Parts: sequence; structure tokens; C-alpha cells
Amino acid sequence: MSLMDLTLAQHEQALLACCLRSPSTFTSLASVLTPEHFTDPARKGIWTAFNALVADGRDLHVLAVGSWLTTHRDDANGATATDVHTLYALDWAQPAAYLEYAAAVVQAWQQREVGKVGSRLAQVGRTEARQGRLPSPGRRSPRSTGIRWRPCGGGPCTDDRDVSRFDARPAPDDDRPRGVPTGLRDLDEIIGGVRPGQAIVGGAAPGVGKTAFMQSLVRHIACDLGRPVLSFTLEMDRDELTFRLLSDLARVKSERFTDLDARLTDAEWAKVANVLPTVQAMRWHICDDTSITVPEIVAMIGQVKRRYGDLALVTIDYAGLMIDDESRKDTRAQLAQITRSLKKAAKRHQVPVLLLSQVNRNYADKSNGMPAMADLAGSSTFEQDADVVLLLHRDDRFEREHERAGEMDIVVAKQRGGRTGACVVSSRLQYYRVANFGPDDYRELKVPSAA
Repeated sequence: MSLMDLTLAQHEQALLACCLRSPSTFTSLASVLTPEHFTDPARKGIWTAFNALVADGRDLHVLAVGSWLTTHRDDANGATATDVHTLYALDWAQPAAYLEYAAAVVQAWQQREVGKVGSRLAQVGRTEARQGRLPSPGRRSPRSTGIRWRPCGGGPCTDDRDVSRFDARPAPDDDRPRGVPTGLRDLDEIIGGVRPGQAIVGGAAPGVGKTAFMQSLVRHIACDLGRPVLSFTLEMDRDELTFRLLSDLARVKSERFTDLDARLTDAEWAKVANVLPTVQAMRWHICDDTSITVPEIVAMIGQVKRRYGDLALVTIDYAGLMIDDESRKDTRAQLAQITRSLKKAAKRHQVPVLLLSQVNRNYADKSNGMPAMADLAGSSTFEQDADVVLLLHRDDRFEREHERAGEMDIVVAKQRGGRTGACVVSSRLQYYRVANFGPDDYRELKVPSAA
């Protein structure tokens, strides 16, 4: 039987068979594998028997293993002496291939551990944000995640292209207090960070990278600054966000997590392993309830703010998915109600709220090729209610080999009481990362101590 044709269960069975036939095989793997690397409880029990017998200085003889399982039923996990004899008799297990069997078992375990990250993230914030219960008791609580990241460095953007088409106005005398930095230096120079009470709209055509942009703000505020962030994701579940964040932080290309045929290399696993211990430190609360209503979102914002006494940013991805297709109200009226409710919540709780929205992709056909406020779905509502409107654009979204590949324009189309303008940032969407330009916009992870 070819190794390529084996299932994970068969790899586990063959590995146990090799250990029974050659005890030295187990000796070479004892420091690498544990019972938890196996998927079947009975196979976990057999590996536990191996460990116990070797610790007692006994041989891994078939009869000895079977006897141990019989006399230690609580630790055997259902494994029996018959199971041991069956494994020993496997005629297709190849002792010379034990390292390949072990590698398959370890890699499958690593993939399960990465998949469990999202579940572990959910447990941290499951009850914290809903102390007062929302009107619909069956809904899920936001999930908390944890990552610690060193601040991004790098020099200023040196892009010298003509940006007059962005209708930039001179900055007025601005003595307003600066808000929470986004981590994108040139954007912060224009808007002064995200300010408490602001309703912010971030718009982009499909595929431009609005979720990656949102994630870059979350990463900086929750990781670099250590401030709480609350995210509502109606487009993807928490596991997808987890893989995107792992891709970003571990610097492993996103398709390596999503391609079922791909296997991470040892170097890639080392990067992922370096990120995982930091997960619980990040104060990011995620709610992926796709049926959540605007009143529930508003209530949850208040509950998280009261619980922690601090909430640096709220993100919602995205406005179009909050539309009720069965409502008698038209789309524009519903968007108006959504934006006004969120604006009131931002003012009441003094937190910035970032609402993502779709932009008509046909804007690229215009003469200047840049998005404008009129290209937003429900543009009149956003123009009236939003304090800040940010429009994202990438030339390589529409022309893959464009000379500006890897760059993202952020157009500040509106800023209440401030100037408009534009800036250019780096877009590494293979890592779902939007960052400053500079030689070290990626820095080494700072893993927090156990204390």
C-alpha cells in the first residue's frame, strides 16, 4: 500500500505496529509524540501503555502491552489486547517508513491545534460581554483573542505621484485631541487617529482589501497598544479571521492555511508555533453571529464598554449584510437607520465605530480611476451621518501586473471638522496585511511571559 494512499487512521495504526515490531522505534519517538497526537482514544491508550512499560524498564512485547491494557482499563481508553494483536499483524505496515508515519501524525495534530485556536479564542470572551443578556437569549457572545505584536517601523512614504485629484484641502488649525492611532502613519497624519464618538465608514470594491484594512487597525490597537477592540463579522466566521490573523502575524501565506492539499513546512510551523502562545494576550472580542440585529450590536457595545471601562474601537464587516431583504423598507432607508443608530451608539459610549461598506466596482472605469463618495452603496446616508469616510483602492485589483502592485490608496473623502486628502500604504494581501512602507514594517514578535 502506497504511503500517499494512507488515511490518517492508517498512518497512526502503522506507526503503532512499527513500535510493536521494533521497540527501538518507540524509543526514538518517545520524546516527540504523546498520546494527544493520536485521534482515536484506543490508539491514545496504546501509546500510553508504551510509555508506562518503558518507564518501568519493560519490553514492548505484544503480550506485555495487552496485559497492561487489561489491568489499567481506566488509562486504556477502550484499547484491548485484541487491538494490540491486530496492529502487530498488519501486513502492510513498513518498519522502514516509520518516520513518514510519524511525520503524518504530527502534522495532522499541528493542523488540528491551529484549527482549535478559534475555539479557544471563543472561550475567553464567551460570557464577559453579555453580563446583562441581550433581547435574544440564544445568540452567541463575542469571542476574545490574544496576540502581542511589536510596533511597526519604517520610514515615511516617499510616493511622489500627483494626488491633486483627491481634492485635498489645506489643514485648518486643529486643536482637537488626537484619537487612537491606526498604526498607519500617513493616515494618522490626516485624520489624527480614530477619535471617541466618531462614526467612520470604510468603503472598497470587492477584492480590494477592506477586511485586511480593518484587521490592520485591529492588530495595531489590540496588539501594539493593548486596548480592547470589539468586532462584528457578518461576512466570515471567527475561524476565517483566526487564519487571516495567523497568516499576518506568522508571515505565512494565507493559501497555506486554506489549501487542503498544502502541508506547512517545518519553518512555517515554527512561525505559527511562535504566534500561538501569544494569542490569549490580545484583547479582541469577536462576534460572528450573522443574524445579529442593530439593537443587539448597540447593546453589546455598551456592555463591553461597561465591563472593561475602555473600548478603543468597534468594527462591523459589513453594512450590506445588515440589510433585511424581507423588510418593507427599501435599502436606502435601512442603511440610514443603521448608520444613525451606530452614530448614536458611538456618541453615547464615546467609542469610534468603523463600518465597512461595498463600493461599486465600476468606479475604475472613470477618468481618474479612483473611488468617490458617490460610489458607495447608500452614499447619501454616509455623506450625511459619517464623521469620516475612507475609500480604498488598489490598481493591481483591476490590473494584476500594474506598476503599482502592492500599493493601496486610502482616500479620506470626508472628515467632519478636518481636512480631506489621500495616502498610500503597503498592501501585502498574501498575508492579509496592510502596513506602512518601510524596510521593517514587519518586526519580530514579542512573546509575553507567563507572568
